Amino acid sequence: MHDENADFQAKSHSDLPNIPLTDIQREKNRQLFQRGLKCLGAGVFLMAMSFGINMLFSNSFQGFAITMYTLTSLGAILILMGLGYILGF
Repeated sequence: MHDENADFQAKSHSDLPNIPLTDIQREKNRQLFQRGLKCLGAGVFLMAMSFGINMLFSNSFQGFAITMYTLTSLGAILILMGLGYILGF
């Protein structure tokens, strides 16, 4: 009998060919990982700066909301970019 779903079955890892990474691919992956770490570090730094500004100026009557939310937004974007570089998106 013919199995109608045979063409649509997913291959397991053992069915896929074992293709080694070339040195160029390894270097590219390393560079992307390093770029991702730098973006993550910068994002965490900006988020910490935003937190520090919030703590320092929380009792003052100066308008610091624009600066605080800008730093938070930039930090969050950099963190997502860094994760994208590291995970390969």
